[in-house]
Amino acid sequence: MELNLTLPVPTSLNKLYINQYGYNPKKRMRVPTGKRILSKEGQKSKNEIQAEARVQMQGQEWDYEWTKEGYVYLDTTIYFSRRGTDDNNIYKLLCDALEKICYENDSRVLVRTQKIMYSPQDPRVEVRIHPVEFIGVFEGEE
Repeated sequence: MELNLTLPVPTSLNKLYINQYGYNPKKRMRVPTGKRILSKEGQKSKNEIQAEARVQMQGQEWDYEWTKEGYVYLDTTIYFSRRGTDDNNIYKLLCDALEKICYENDSRVLVRTQKIMYSPQDPRVEVRIHPVEFIGVFEGEE
């Protein structure tokens, strides 16, 4: 059982969230609520990843039900458009976007960067999702 996807590079964690504002009628101005919400850029990126994943999953042999109890590796080869981009900043959105599509909960995903390349013409993330060999916290635990 293995799932292979080629997805757009997610929005960096640095641009993923924005401060939420509300209107205070006493001060007659917008004031921060203290909440962080997904930015428009982040939402657009999430929607693109989800749409692409749904299309690419068709015809691949993948058992979503198994992910409710088992852990999976998310191995990635990342093709950034420029140097100096941090690979750790893309995993929050990538894992969240694939939740409920490829696996039940991203708390059961073990992320591993296999390679980072640079491709200004075709930035992308090649994702390989496959089961973890162990069960439970310790190797061989039933």
